[in-house]
Amino acid sequence: PWTWVTPDRWYRAWVAQDLWGQWELHQAWGSRHNGRGRYRTLAMPDREAALQQTRAIARIRLRHAYVQIA
Repeated sequence: PWTWVTPDRWYRAWVAQDLWGQWELHQAWGSRHNGRGRYRTLAMPDREAALQQTRAIARIRLRHAYVQIA
């Protein structure tokens, strides 16, 4: 998984296959202070599309002053 943080927030993304072999992009984010957060899963047509979307997420996170830690 890829993980980005700011002093107040965290964001995580990872790519996995479901039980039927469908590629998915998982995203989770939340506060580093109160434990609240959200999670979503997006179906992707293939692994490369999921990784491409993850690279786009990384660009946005860095633009928003997140630091990648993993």
